[in-house]
Amino acid sequence: MSQLTLFEQLFSRNVNDRVETKEVGPRKTKLSYLSWAWAWAEIKKIDPNATSIIHEFPLEGNEHIMVPYLKTPNGYFVKVSVTVQGQTETEWLPVMDENNNALGTLAMVWSKDTNEYGKKYKVQEQLPEPTAMEINKAHKRCLVKAIALHGLGLYIFSGEDLPETIVPRVSERQLNELRSIGEKVAALVARDLDTVLEAYKVHLVETEEDYNKVKMMMESKIEKVKEEAKQDATA
Repeated sequence: MSQLTLFEQLFSRNVNDRVETKEVGPRKTKLSYLSWAWAWAEIKKIDPNATSIIHEFPLEGNEHIMVPYLKTPNGYFVKVSVTVQGQTETEWLPVMDENNNALGTLAMVWSKDTNEYGKKYKVQEQLPEPTAMEINKAHKRCLVKAIALHGLGLYIFSGEDLPETIVPRVSERQLNELRSIGEKVAALVARDLDTVLEAYKVHLVETEEDYNKVKMMMESKIEKVKEEAKQDATA
């Protein structure tokens, strides 16, 4: 049986029951988050040697001190790498507040009061520097995104409700097995191999379902021919 790649296995998993939803802003925009603890546990089940790295950068003003974030004119960022079965994926994420605004930047945020129509509106405001807790939260969210690059929960970030179904593809070994069975059929019915393979449409076999169907048909043919030969011998 052919094997799905690690990415295909993880990408096809439905993680909806592990997704947390949060409403932000006065418009109650819904954002979805995958539990970082659950996602990391699933990765470790697949590869006990899987690792994650929180990248460090020189502290502004003192390059001898390394800190787990990067301060830029456009805000603070964290960087996380996840290695699974020797494959490394890396993701960046800005450090944000509870409303998903990048901290340490001049940003458009919702006003604290309302206008003449009773609605909140956007105002420009200098957001504060991030706290240690906000940086830690950014690390966990960035970890989930790096894991998603390996496939787990990736469909959430593309706005899909359900994962794409991955159809297992046949391997070269399986195709060779069909040709081998075809040779047996050809010998029993006195036909050349190409004619038999064409008759059973072996060249069109792409999925596990195709493989199982054609294999069953050819094996049934072999059993039928053998049974007919046995009956003829005893007649």
